[in-house]
Amino acid sequence: MNIRKEWLGFALSLLLLFFLSAVLLLFSRKNFHVQVLDSQGNLISAEITTLVEENEYKLLERDITFVDLGVPEMAYDQEELLSYTALDILTLPKVIQVLAYDTDGNPIPLVTGTMSNPVAKRFSLSERNTSTFFNHNQGDSFALFFRINTLDGTYIFEVQLEEDFILNEWETIDRQLLEQGLLIILTGILVLYVIFHFMTKHIQERERKLEQQNTLLQKTNQKLAQAYKTVSLGALTGHLMHSLKTPLTSLQILAREADKDSNVDPKELVDVHSQIKDLVSQSLLSLQEIESKNQAYEMTITEIFALVIARTSNISRRGNICIKDSKDKEVTLDNLCSSLLSPILISLLENAFQSRKDTEVTLSVEKDNHSLLIHVVDTSVGIPESEQEFLFDPTKSRKPNGTGLGLALAQQLALSMGAKIKLIHSDNDGSHFTIFLNLEPDQVESVN
Repeated sequence: MNIRKEWLGFALSLLLLFFLSAVLLLFSRKNFHVQVLDSQGNLISAEITTLVEENEYKLLERDITFVDLGVPEMAYDQEELLSYTALDILTLPKVIQVLAYDTDGNPIPLVTGTMSNPVAKRFSLSERNTSTFFNHNQGDSFALFFRINTLDGTYIFEVQLEEDFILNEWETIDRQLLEQGLLIILTGILVLYVIFHFMTKHIQERERKLEQQNTLLQKTNQKLAQAYKTVSLGALTGHLMHSLKTPLTSLQILAREADKDSNVDPKELVDVHSQIKDLVSQSLLSLQEIESKNQAYEMTITEIFALVIARTSNISRRGNICIKDSKDKEVTLDNLCSSLLSPILISLLENAFQSRKDTEVTLSVEKDNHSLLIHVVDTSVGIPESEQEFLFDPTKSRKPNGTGLGLALAQQLALSMGAKIKLIHSDNDGSHFTIFLNLEPDQVESVN
């Protein structure tokens, strides 16, 4: 049975409600039981005080009469006062026995009886407090203890009450508390049910809307991915056609020379064949990566640099390509970005070596906040300032018989993966291009 997590929370809330209610009821029960005894204790204490005062007054009047009659030895003693008071206390409702003790808890003989009680000893040692001191043995009476002040000193009274009287009071309280507790719990269950029912309906409605939005988002992502593939495929195809222009031109020149019975260097034919083969293989691999979108592996910047150097070895034999050391060379890119970054770098290297065969190119990389900066610095003849404005314009070319598509296609490849190519500076000593590539958060963390 599939139980939603919201109702598990409802069950836990019910358990918490039961627990808190039980704790509250037990605490209230204890306090109410004590209040019953305190109420009885206060009433009896007030009665005992009144009875002691009345008996002392009566005995003093009698002693005055005895003195007038000349028999002062007939004056009352303290035990007589306590006995009279004990007899009067027995007339109170629910009182079944009265005993007296001195301040040390020792029993005092009375007409109502004499008995040693260890509880009286404990009461004599206890400090005065607001709660009634009592003792109860199951099946026996409730014994309440009081300190009473007389003209001759302080004494302790033990007043025993009927057990059923107090127990009935307690049972009445327990019954009322149980009824109130059940009412509180039922009300709490009803309130919690309404709250959780409303929350569950609200959450289910939110989940349904999220599922709809997720489905719409997936469809949108599919459309964007298709558009991304279309742009990338177009850019790669254009890059292949532009890159094939140079070896095909060389092949055309060789064909003309062959028609004129001129000697054709077989090595040049091999070089042209290798260039065409490498370009076609590289483009087919990139097209396959874009089509599959399968990020089965990752490549570091160092590995991408090495791959680019290997694929431009035919045109860079008279020059030199070096990689500047940097800790950011180990940043990894997925195979899709790698397959798009490689032809961009190849295009920049081809332009450098076509301008000057013995040029030197330095490849370097650095991280700037959430971007990866890939620098391509060469020592070729540079780009005139008048042509820099139209550098990425496919309708203009700064080379004789050029199409102007090289850097334009490279920029298109960069934009298709969220990057951009900028010319930092160019003069007679060479040019400096930078590729700005945005990094994903996890790539930034791996760099840090």
